[in-house]
Amino acid sequence: AVRRARSTCASVMAPACTSAATGTLIVDVGFNVGQDSAAYLEMGHYVLAVEANPLLHEWATHTSPFKQAIAAGRLELLNRAIVGHNDTTALVPFYISKESEANRIGSCFKSPCTVRAVPTITCASLLQRAISKGLPPLYLKSDVEGLRHRVSQEHHRRRCRFVGSRAFVPTAVHVL
Repeated sequence: AVRRARSTCASVMAPACTSAATGTLIVDVGFNVGQDSAAYLEMGHYVLAVEANPLLHEWATHTSPFKQAIAAGRLELLNRAIVGHNDTTALVPFYISKESEANRIGSCFKSPCTVRAVPTITCASLLQRAISKGLPPLYLKSDVEGLRHRVSQEHHRRRCRFVGSRAFVPTAVHVL
């Protein structure tokens, strides 16, 4: 079962999210159950979201408000795993625990697990995809366990300024 958590955007980052002009693009790395993306969509933003967990991705594509936002072209939800800029791996194993919510890339945390192959995307490719939409990304929320540092390094290379970061507090990036 998918549990919907309280929106970090609505609760923690409300001033940063609501001050951005509607119709801007926000990149949501670590979509999870979409609580932040739902808030961004509700505020009138376009969202490019990434979720490595194939079960959460599949669930979101059939669930309101995401299904409608995808159909309207306001949400693009990628089932991808973020990899480093020099990583050429096309697929990575994603382990889905049958007994807990401890799902992850790389190894099974709590047995038994099933394994699904997940396509990859680099941070640079993700940013290029965002920019190609004709709306340079205004914010990037990153909540990817173990990979937050890799995502932030790529954005520093691209001259992005961080508004804030921490676990469950999204990393918001303003593209200069």
